[in-house]
Amino acid sequence: MGSKSRFGEIRQKLLTEREVKIAELAAAYQVTEETIRRDLEKLVNEGIAARTYGGAVLNQNNIVDKVQFSERSLVHSEEKKRIGELALPLIPEHVSIGTDGSTTVIALLKLLSGRKSLTLITNSVRALLELEKTDITMISTGGRVNMDSMIMEGAAAANALKNYHVDLALIGCTGLHPEEGAFDSNEADAELKSILIAQASEVILMLDHTKFGRRALVHLADFDQIGTIVTDERPSEEWLEVFEAHHVRLICPEA
Repeated sequence: MGSKSRFGEIRQKLLTEREVKIAELAAAYQVTEETIRRDLEKLVNEGIAARTYGGAVLNQNNIVDKVQFSERSLVHSEEKKRIGELALPLIPEHVSIGTDGSTTVIALLKLLSGRKSLTLITNSVRALLELEKTDITMISTGGRVNMDSMIMEGAAAANALKNYHVDLALIGCTGLHPEEGAFDSNEADAELKSILIAQASEVILMLDHTKFGRRALVHLADFDQIGTIVTDERPSEEWLEVFEAHHVRLICPEA
């Protein structure tokens, strides 16, 4: 196997498993540990890995900005699927839905393919592709397409979102802080999410357990703007107290 193919496989392994070990990779690819260290150093330089003793771990703070949509969908894929399944009963018939382009939200949209009485408004290219052969009424914001994130952004997208009111907004985020609320790492994307939140009767925030306790570059929403949080693990008692204090409904697996 060539060095380029090996590096690509190691990169994907890091994204899916979130941690890799030098010794294991060297044995698997029958190369020296020094060769694997150089591969991992490239991933560190990309911003998607952080070195640990004997290997590397996924740098989750940089996933949105450093990794294309198709690769981000590999990260916590089972958790995202579970969140989608938990959120599905929250979507009634005959409602309008606004969505961002986060991979967690896309995991839910895949489960809505059999619905016929929904209207979807989105700036996500991936959402439009996922639902193109369904009976769901879809409205695209238009705008400049960011091929890495697969979202439409800019003034055209922002102005389009301001023209619509939606019953539900389905939003992903990069971090959730107990005192400051939701954060996002991409400024352009966060601007559009904020508009969508303002235009919705109810906001459903979807995030996996690794996002709890984290801040990111841009503040996205206070807790009083969030109606429901859906996540893949039951949070700590401290988090439950935060949600209760702000009247946020929590949907998660039973402990």
